[in-house]
Amino acid sequence: MFDIRRLATLLLATAAVMAIVFGIGPRLNRNEAPAGVAVYESMPTAQAISLFQSRVAANESDAVSATILGELFSRQARETGDVAKLGLAETTLDRALTALPGYPRAQTALAAVYLSQHKFSQALDLARIADESDPKGGAILTIGDAQLSLGQYEEARQTFLVAIEKFSAPVVSARLAHIDEIYGDVEGARRTIDKAADAFMAAGGSGETAAWLQMRRGDLAFASGDYEGAAIAYRSSLVILPRYPASLAGLGRSLAATGDLAGAIGSYEEAVAIQPLPQILLELGELYELEGRSAEAGQAYATVEVVSDLSDGLFDLSLVFYEANHGDPDVAVQAAENLVQDRPDLFSYDALAWAHYRAGDLGKARQAADVAVSTNPGIASIWYHSGAISAALGDDDEASADLGMALTLSPRFNPMEVIELQRILEGLEP
Repeated sequence: MFDIRRLATLLLATAAVMAIVFGIGPRLNRNEAPAGVAVYESMPTAQAISLFQSRVAANESDAVSATILGELFSRQARETGDVAKLGLAETTLDRALTALPGYPRAQTALAAVYLSQHKFSQALDLARIADESDPKGGAILTIGDAQLSLGQYEEARQTFLVAIEKFSAPVVSARLAHIDEIYGDVEGARRTIDKAADAFMAAGGSGETAAWLQMRRGDLAFASGDYEGAAIAYRSSLVILPRYPASLAGLGRSLAATGDLAGAIGSYEEAVAIQPLPQILLELGELYELEGRSAEAGQAYATVEVVSDLSDGLFDLSLVFYEANHGDPDVAVQAAENLVQDRPDLFSYDALAWAHYRAGDLGKARQAADVAVSTNPGIASIWYHSGAISAALGDDDEASADLGMALTLSPRFNPMEVIELQRILEGLEP
């Protein structure tokens, strides 16, 4: 059992700043970076921050030191998940640009901060300005990440193809793999991510980027129904970073798919103790429900609500599914409409479709679901949602096709949803 307020406070101190599910991953590391390597990059982050804080305090017009300090705050946010550090990074980079207007390095760093804050249009606009001024500065990654979040998939693909010619970085390949997944080529995505992860490790790569690549390898194995392969990849990630919450949750998801609910719950609980993200809490709560542990499920769900109220919209996607399935569908609709306005990608439209479905507006649900499946995504849950909506509308053939697609992709993608999927299939006309 866990305390709601304690976990909510912990989350605000350790909230994730990268939207992994959307394919936004680590920046180019210092061994791949197009810019020169600075000595501070090998220093512990807190020590480097202290050094550059003293430099900025001694000279307020030192835009270079202010930019590096902003980058360090952003790096600390990635390492610890402390959202507050993003605010410090933004303030510090604004200061650098006041001292030296148009400084490309500061613009690139600030655009990445905007991306982490889900200010996607601002991130895209500023990254383009920075990339025009300094094409080797790495802003192109933020351009592509922002395009992904805005649902501009073909534009993002072209951006990353340009980026990989410049940098040949595994993290760029991983983004291209995510686009393949969005277009339904899960096996192609797996080949790409496997090659990228292996190449990174063979080159001596380590740390967050190595763990992230293995985690994404696990995600794509899971998406294709290879749950044992997924578990192997997640465990490889955890060898690199033993307390990596995304891989702990992924391992839990894989164990649940193989029927090991006790092991799955243990892995999720470990992830929650480190970084209680709403999506992890939501999935943990549903496993508790399946185990008949209603009080613990209620605690998990209540924590999702508290965290969402305090997070300034950073976790609205999880909030939509929580409210749609376990709370107030009307609240889910409002949150999903806000989400689509700010982030019009297929994941947001999928959330909007499900919110309308749970709220009983099947016409709007179908419209949103049509957008969500328009790329033929290799994501089982999206097809399940589309199939459930078609079944409710009485379109049995379409429902059967969509639900069948979900099962073909990943037959045990979510224990609770698969139970409902099978119930819907049984109710369709033969």
